[in-house]
Amino acid sequence: MGFTDHAIDRFVERAGVAGPQAVCRQELSTLCASAGVVQQQRPEWSGLLDDAPAYLVVLDWLCCPLRPGLHGATWDATTLVCRSDATWWEAYRAGWIPALPNGLQLWPEPDEFEAWQAERRAQEKAELAKRRRQRAAELRPFALAAVVLGTLALAFAGLGLDSLVAESLRDDPDVTEPQGCPRDRLRVHSCR
Repeated sequence: MGFTDHAIDRFVERAGVAGPQAVCRQELSTLCASAGVVQQQRPEWSGLLDDAPAYLVVLDWLCCPLRPGLHGATWDATTLVCRSDATWWEAYRAGWIPALPNGLQLWPEPDEFEAWQAERRAQEKAELAKRRRQRAAELRPFALAAVVLGTLALAFAGLGLDSLVAESLRDDPDVTEPQGCPRDRLRVHSCR
């Protein structure tokens, strides 16, 4: 039986355990080897929507969808769900699992685990914001060039319109030439 990195991450997150990934992998492997059963039907409590060739069900608490194994394993668990989103500690208290893990730290109370999850989400959000700022900094020179080119295009277009307006106003009796203003810069001075 193999476990994808994603399945181990879900085990840590959903079972409420902490420790090095290798220890988490070993603890999950030991638990599955001692109490896991491979079956064709997913348990109703799993909440899984996608079909898998088989499911590894550990007691009445964990369920892992399986795919044919890579790297010599018969099966690989692709993810992991816990019944009623119960952590290991909660599953133990509910009687769904007979023992606590040996080599892993448990989150004894849901509040502590939720605080850890919130901190992890905040870190992920900060990392995403950092990547967005870096991308914006990379694109800033191109945006500045686009603004400059757009301004130049408008300026050249405006010059053409100004000369057309000036020519049309030269013959207008309401347009006079203010003192000190060149002939090509006519303004509307008074209206009758």
